[in-house]
Amino acid sequence: MFSLFGFVQWVEAQSVNCAELIHSVEQEGHRREFIGPVSLVNSHWLYSVALYELDGSYAVIAVIKQGFIGRKYVFCDISKSRWTAFRSGLNDLGTTFGERFQQYIMECRCDCS
Repeated sequence: MFSLFGFVQWVEAQSVNCAELIHSVEQEGHRREFIGPVSLVNSHWLYSVALYELDGSYAVIAVIKQGFIGRKYVFCDISKSRWTAFRSGLNDLGTTFGERFQQYIMECRCDCS
């Protein structure tokens, strides 16, 4: 079993695709928090966002709306403070989940294909 950080380094060296990385995070990681469709009902593009922990590192798997279906994306090396700022919005009162996702999570997209 890899730590998430070790696994991401291995992914970059092996050119593993994102679907394999998502599968590994979902199967071997522990889902710590989940923001679902009810909380994101007003979002035009986010369907759900989940925080996973694997050996002390964090990753986010987000389902982004594409028409009537969603597509999963994986984001790596998410700090707990970054996640908390996204989830709570206390640093950015009056902003939406979508705005905070772009500010705190989007730039952490995993380097996979």
